[in-house]
Amino acid sequence: MQPKSPARPRARARAQSSSDVAERLERLERQLAGPRLPELLTVQDLATFLKTTPNAVRLMHGRGQLPAPVRIGDSRRLLWRTDDVSQWLDRTESRLESSRSR
Repeated sequence: MQPKSPARPRARARAQSSSDVAERLERLERQLAGPRLPELLTVQDLATFLKTTPNAVRLMHGRGQLPAPVRIGDSRRLLWRTDDVSQWLDRTESRLESSRSR
């Protein structure tokens, strides 16, 4: 009897380890990217992102404190573009920082 060749188990181990590495890399990329936002945010999405309530978001919208929402068709549903929200946050933060430095 000949001893079994160790090449097959090693090859299998290499294949498993390379898939493990790929999974780990994907997980790391997701962690580094941070939470991904959908392209359009609903009232609930925006409330979660701002760590407030949907009612507070509606009130802020009514006061004109948020960027203009997107309306699709004749829908009454409020949707915000993630880019608009990001730019609005950047402007809001820079205004707060400049007022604090005075």
